[in-house]
Amino acid sequence: KPQLLIDMKLRGDWVPRDRTGAFAMLIVLDRELRNGHSGRMTKDELMDAAERSGLSEESMYGSNHGATPFQYDGWSQMTKVVRGGDVPKVIRVQKSSPALFKLSRSDASECGVKFAAALHYYAHQRSYCKCEHCPPNLY
Repeated sequence: KPQLLIDMKLRGDWVPRDRTGAFAMLIVLDRELRNGHSGRMTKDELMDAAERSGLSEESMYGSNHGATPFQYDGWSQMTKVVRGGDVPKVIRVQKSSPALFKLSRSDASECGVKFAAALHYYAHQRSYCKCEHCPPNLY
């Protein structure tokens, strides 16, 4: 694992479990940046891309999509991703509809951009991700 993820776990900071919705969404946002896009995605774009990525073992839409008004789905983890410790990992950049989300940037070692890159690298190490844009292990 990248040192950043190890250090965060040792401090008791939140790190998403492998193959969860949060894991997939963070990596998808990192992929967007590495593909030369703005890295900003709506909720629907992010959920669709995470679902298609195969990075999550759970559906981003829950097991009974639309069957009940209160069900767990991959998006349910977004509150942890946004809060994610002292430094938010994802920020909402547009409050109007549709809201846009992107990885946070700061000098902090655990900001969203660095954190998602470390997760993305780890996903390549574990062969969860097979995209063409594996980040270097800088963190």
